Amino acid sequence: MNNYIPLGELIASISQTHRFNKDELVFLNTSDVLAGKILINHYTKVSELKGQAKKSIKNGDILYSEIRPKNKRYAYVKNIENIEDYIVSTKLMVLRNISKDVLDTDYLYHFLTAERTLDYLQQRAENRIGSFPQITFDVVSTLQIWLPEISIQKKIASVLSSLDTKIEINNRINVELEQLAKTLYDYWFVQFDFPNEQGKPYKSSGGKMVYSPELKREIPEGWKAGTLDDLGTIIGGSTPSKSNTKNFCYGLGIPWITPRDLSLNKGNKFITRGEFDATDVGVRDASLTIMPKGTVLLSSRAPIGYLAISRTDVTTNQGFKSFVTNKGYSTEYVFYTVKNMIPAIEKNGVGSTFKEVSGSTLKTIKISLPCKTLLKEYNSKAEPIFKRQDILETENQQLAALRDWLLPMLMNGQVTVKDAKEKVSELGLAAEPAVGYGKTVNVDFQTKECEPIERAVLAAYIVKRIGHEQIGRTKLMKLLHLTEYHCRINVNSHFVKKTAGPYDGKLIKDVEQYFQRFRLYSTEKEKKGNITEVHYLPSLEFASIDEIFREKFEDEMLRINHLLSVMKKWELKHCEVISTLYAVWNNRIINNQPVSEHLLEQDFLQWSNRKKKYDKDDIIIKSFRWMKENGVVPTGWGAEVESEESDQLLA
Repeated sequence: MNNYIPLGELIASISQTHRFNKDELVFLNTSDVLAGKILINHYTKVSELKGQAKKSIKNGDILYSEIRPKNKRYAYVKNIENIEDYIVSTKLMVLRNISKDVLDTDYLYHFLTAERTLDYLQQRAENRIGSFPQITFDVVSTLQIWLPEISIQKKIASVLSSLDTKIEINNRINVELEQLAKTLYDYWFVQFDFPNEQGKPYKSSGGKMVYSPELKREIPEGWKAGTLDDLGTIIGGSTPSKSNTKNFCYGLGIPWITPRDLSLNKGNKFITRGEFDATDVGVRDASLTIMPKGTVLLSSRAPIGYLAISRTDVTTNQGFKSFVTNKGYSTEYVFYTVKNMIPAIEKNGVGSTFKEVSGSTLKTIKISLPCKTLLKEYNSKAEPIFKRQDILETENQQLAALRDWLLPMLMNGQVTVKDAKEKVSELGLAAEPAVGYGKTVNVDFQTKECEPIERAVLAAYIVKRIGHEQIGRTKLMKLLHLTEYHCRINVNSHFVKKTAGPYDGKLIKDVEQYFQRFRLYSTEKEKKGNITEVHYLPSLEFASIDEIFREKFEDEMLRINHLLSVMKKWELKHCEVISTLYAVWNNRIINNQPVSEHLLEQDFLQWSNRKKKYDKDDIIIKSFRWMKENGVVPTGWGAEVESEESDQLLA
């Protein structure tokens, strides 16, 4: 079948009223879906639901807003366990594939969300007579979709999905990098726990604080009071006359940024250009100031508070007050200092229709300023993180551009799946979902080599951070495995396959000996059937663990804390599953083997007979998806976890 079919012959718009058979439901309005994702999962009392909460949905449905299609308020409903608890607004079309023998739902989703489809539907919406741009299913049903054989549809969808998956992985890594960068800034410049001369946290270790009359609070000795004006030259913008067509161009002039461009760039830290460029004529017409790469752009009106860093020379409209970092403070430091001061900036905004903050007002907002030697040390840590984020964001833009180009070409037969795979491979990516998670972007962390005492300190810190009441030997083993591999801390382990996951008997024996030798923890064994449970009890030097950890793992502390924070809530069985999944996933990357949910589940179940008990409640797939969502994704670092004949379980 190689013809075009009206979509109305293949799909239906479902308006099945929800049964309202529970006291609380998850209500999805148009604002709760975006670019394929459902943004919320919290429950609302039925008595408090809005009047438009009517429709029930199923997994496999595509939710599509009737209003302003270009706003991308759509979502693909997938793998929601409690789907019967969801109810959606009447302003969301519930599109359901009723022709699965000839139409692949993934293929349908990519067709409906293609830029050219959205452009067409937006045009139809704007031509409608009404208070706002809106479409109906009657319009959607007239769309003509090209239907090759369903096997070809699946291959096309898999190529496009692989690009989406890569973008999502990069986004997850960038979220983790952002957490690291923000935590570093907060530790040093908000909590004042930057390292002192002995490498210990300044304020927590009793560093001298002095009262600043200007700031009306204490700051570290040697710091001074200042204003945002001290961070760099603050520059406003303007708009060339739009009546002169020679003032603007697309992509060939000087990037000209508006607050709307930053709103569309939301979720990214860097920006290259906006919708329009200013020509040389436009720059002269509006007396625009061309600002250098690394300028921190702050929207100062409608709304106040959008932030971005310019990748290149830029100009802006009048909705900005930008910081050119030319006064000895780095872009990285200025970015977070301004971000941290946004509540104060907003408070100083004036205006009746919308708030605006002036350059003169910005220059009076007071801040504390650290000494330049501390800034140099901070920059050496923050700059690599920012650079990595920039690389990932740029790669995602290339991936999105490739996807948007391939999508219509694949869906009208102008490009074959083979040709598409070659295009994808040019970016160093796999074009099948089977290997979609097999190649990930490595975060540029330096590997830390641990001495025996250091790995004991690391283990003691894990026990303390998780809570000694919540952790035994097996759980500690799993968290040590994850911390070593995910945070790239070489503890000289030799993990092998044991019943409960990656295991290194010599490592845990050495760690526990150091626990007792340095009076950090004592061990207590309890026999339960054929299992020996080992517990850790605080000893005399227990209180010193945090200080020693900060001293030994200063550079690695942020990423260790992030991993432990997301793992803290998990019980032993979840830690076992995640550690084992991480190991089989990492093994496949090391061996250049394909990776998919099915293959990882298969490897997991073949690990040991014990693993088969986890095959009943979908915990394997749920854990795999949780790992992706929280950035606990292997990169192929470390040694392969191999089999060993003997088997033993200690809890």
